[in-house]
Order: sequence, then structure tokens, then C-alpha cells
Amino acid sequence: MDATSTLLIPALYFFAGIIMGKVINHIGQYLPYLITEHDSQEPSTASMPHSAWKLAYCSCHPPAHWHDYVPVFSWLALRGRCRVCSAPISPGYLWVELICGILALCFSLLFPPAIALALAVYSGFLLTLSLIDARTFLLPDKLTLPLLWLGLLFNSFSDGVSLTDAVYGAVAGYLLLWSLYWFFRLASGREGLGYGDFKLLAALGAWTGWQMLPQITLLAAASGLLWAGLSKWKKGEWIAVLPFGPPLAAAGWLTLLIHWYIIR
Repeated sequence: MDATSTLLIPALYFFAGIIMGKVINHIGQYLPYLITEHDSQEPSTASMPHSAWKLAYCSCHPPAHWHDYVPVFSWLALRGRCRVCSAPISPGYLWVELICGILALCFSLLFPPAIALALAVYSGFLLTLSLIDARTFLLPDKLTLPLLWLGLLFNSFSDGVSLTDAVYGAVAGYLLLWSLYWFFRLASGREGLGYGDFKLLAALGAWTGWQMLPQITLLAAASGLLWAGLSKWKKGEWIAVLPFGPPLAAAGWLTLLIHWYIIR
């Protein structure tokens, strides 16, 4: 491989990654809006795409320009402020795009192309789910179920986990949190988990196999406790409700990444 190709391929992965980050930002705002509209039984189908873009951009509803769709550049060109009302636009949008680009770049340098692509898709789903759950306490089936099926499909072709272990992982992941949910509910009379958490762990099991589920669950629980502890230290009070999706996603992401890095 010549020097040009050596530089071009990682660059293409980086640009594909920041584009994926732009899509993640949009879905992170758009999908909860769709779910809310559907649950309210008053869907405004004609205005959904436009309204969803407004929601992701600024509360003053500025018109979208073509360069608003260019990842990274759009935020920098506006200097992090709305062009109409000058309200600050969260730098989180910029960071999501940059993180996705950097991850895709790293995957292209560390793994074969097929594995790098699969890990990028896996990371994109988990990041989207984490953002949505942190903002809305939702883990939509429209994301968790495709992630589960993609995990089974991936392991039917890869050498990482056998398809049998992946299927067992999906079933065991769901049943593990389902059992904890009912144990806690019967013991305390309260709900400690949501059904979206069951499906997310099932999806993680489909990607990592049943053998990795104990460490994913323990790592997620430890991460959640750390998150709650940091919040208590910073704000002086405990979080009333903690979304479990982000800790689960982080634990599942780290587990699969280490697994593939070791066996590559």
C-alpha cells in the first residue's frame, strides 16, 4: 500500500465518522420527538422533519441553511451561537461529531476494515441510545432491536463469538435484568429498571456473547454508582432517577472493544 492510500483510508474513516456524528445528533433529537408525537396520538406527519430539525437547532426556530448540515464546520461557522437570536448552541453537538470521527479513525488504524466498520456501527448505536436515555429516559425499540439483530448478523460471519453464544447472550441479557426488575419490584414495590434496559442488555449480549454479561452488568452498576456519587458531590444531593442506559452502553462498548483488541 502506497503512502497516499495509507493516509487516505484513515481520512475517509474520519470524515465518515463525523458524518455519523451529525446523524446521531439529529436522531437523538428527532426520534424522541417522533415517539412523543406517536404516544400523544396527535402526529403531525407533514411537519415532523422540519420541526425535528428546529428542535435540534434552537428554540427560536431559525431556517436551516445547507451548511447547517455540514458536520463540525456548521457549529464552528456559527461560533456556537444561533444566527438569529445569538443563543448559545450546546458544544455537545460538536463533541459528538468529533468523538465519532476520532473513534472511526482509531478503528481504521487498529482493526481490519470489516471489524472497524462493525465497531463504528456498534459505537454509533450505543452513543445514540446513551444520549436519548440521558435526556429523556427512553431506550427506543427502533434502536435496541436493530442493534440486537445486527449483533447476531455480525457474529454469524465473524470469528469473535459463535452464533450460538450470541443467541444465548441475547436471551440471557434480557432475562437477567428482567429478573432483577421483578425481584426489586416485589421487594420494594418500586420499579428500578425499564424494559428498554432489558432490550439493551440483550443487544449487548448478542454482540459479546453470554460469557461477557456478568462483567458488563457489574461494570455498568459500578459506573452508575460512580455517576450518582459524582452528582452527589457536585450538586449536594442524590439523583432521584438515574438512567441506566449510558452505563450499560459504556460497559458493553468497552467490553467488546477490549475483546476484539485482544484477539485481533
